[in-house]
Order: sequence, then structure tokens, then C-alpha cells
Amino acid sequence: FIKEEPIDNLVVSIDPEQYLVIKPEEDYIDTVDDSIHSEDKHCSRLVAERSEVKKIHMIQHMKKHDGATIFECSECNYKTAIRGNLFRHIRTHTGERPFECPLCSYKAVQKSSLVHHMSSHTGYKPFECTECNYKASTEYKLSRHFQTHSGHKPFECSECSYKATHKTSLVNHMTSHTGYKPFECIECNYKTSAKSRLAIHMRTHTGDKPFECSECNFKATQKSHLDRHSHIHTDCKQFMCPECNYKAALKSSLDLHMRMHTGNKPYQCPDCNYRAAHRSTLTYHMSKHKRI
Repeated sequence: FIKEEPIDNLVVSIDPEQYLVIKPEEDYIDTVDDSIHSEDKHCSRLVAERSEVKKIHMIQHMKKHDGATIFECSECNYKTAIRGNLFRHIRTHTGERPFECPLCSYKAVQKSSLVHHMSSHTGYKPFECTECNYKASTEYKLSRHFQTHSGHKPFECSECSYKATHKTSLVNHMTSHTGYKPFECIECNYKTSAKSRLAIHMRTHTGDKPFECSECNFKATQKSHLDRHSHIHTDCKQFMCPECNYKAALKSSLDLHMRMHTGNKPYQCPDCNYRAAHRSTLTYHMSKHKRI
């Protein structure tokens, strides 16, 4: 069973064993050769301070390099070398979100996600960017943010010139070409490619705005909207366009603006040759096809 600390005597009702497919593989030993791991040039995990990392975490991490997949999901092609990862993955099929926020309607698949979410209420963001005034609640979010300064976008679309900093962004972008949107709203005709987006959209029907500004009474349905709003109080616009006098508080806003100069239109209509610089523009365009 999934071993996670309970919140308010939470009882997990789903039996994950029914989804479990175990492939017999060689047993893992309880020790790890750190010298071999430290020479792995392709591993992105920091090992400089591995003496402070719990041994079990390193053992689990090493399984990713071994390529020994012993746990498979019976509902899809997901595979993992770590049993606990599979149990958490199973919740994406069952829809179970056992970890609930005591301050809003947010629910999470795993406890760590709830811990990260709580920072939206407390405002606790101990990880600060050395290049700008960005602050993050987790070290992982800060590392993702750093890539906005480096400009490195390794994930490229095979259908157009779109490039992404993160793989998830590319996966979401690809739906603009395929049109595949399996998640549908039960209140309107909204469809989306991601379950998380549907959850955010549902707040437009429920009126739930869990993200509150600490400076005023502004509330938002999603954290990104609150982040954009927060710059109103700081009035910090440090990202400047090299082509005109446009300034932005967020690099993402500058990136969108730059498409006016470059002519880059990464979003293409699957029904005609129309292309758009912004996803919202494409969405509006595609609604015209439905009305015809």
C-alpha cells in the first residue's frame, strides 16, 4: 500500500493492487556504487552532496539508470522501477485526490503537491532567483525558472517552429496540431488536452478563486494569474524589448510580445492553413469553424 503520512486521519480507499502488473527482474542490492554514478555525464540530478541524501532515495534514483522496469500500469503504458510511483500514477486513472487543502477546495494526488500548494496561502517562498526578483516555494520551481534566463529551449515541435523550455509545454502545444482534447466540461462545450486545465476551467463555473493576493482583495482561479497581478504592487518591469520601448514584468509576456517582431506564429489551425501567434487567438479562430 502507499505509505504516506495521513492528513486528518485520511483513509485511502482505492486498492492499487488491482492495477499492478509486476514483471520479475533481478533484485536490487542495498548498496550503491557512488563512484559509478558520479561519472555519469548524462545524469541531471545533483550528486555533489549525495552524502546528505537518504540511501533509499539514491537506490530508487539509480533504478532509472539501470533501465529495469518492474512495475507496469494495467490501464496504460506507464512503467516505473519504483512501486510507490505506480501507486501515485494509478490515481490519475481513478481520479482519487486524497490530500485536501484545509483552506480551499484544492485536492492533490500526493502529499508533496499539497505542501507546495499551501505556499499559495502562506506566501512562503524561500527560494530566490539571483537574476531577478522571482521567488519560489520549491527548489524545483526555481530551477525551472532559471531556464527563462538562459533561453535554452531544447524541446522542438516537429510540425512548426515552436520550441519549449519544458517537455510538458511541448506536449500541450502538440494538441494545437492534433486537436486531441479528451477532457470535456460537463457544464459547457469546453474541451482540453489536460486534466489539470479542465480542473482550472471548472472554477469559472463554481466561482472558486483559491489564490489570494496578500496586498489587496484580488483573488484568482489559478496561480499564474495571481503572479501576474502581483507585479502591479511592485511595478517592476525589468524585461525590455530590444526592438521597441516595450517593457514587461514577466519574461513570458516579453516572449509573447516578441512574436510581433519576429512574425512567429506557432499555433496552427488543424482545419485550415490559419496560424496564430497566441493560443487564445487560435481558439477564437477555431470557434468560427464550429459555427459554419
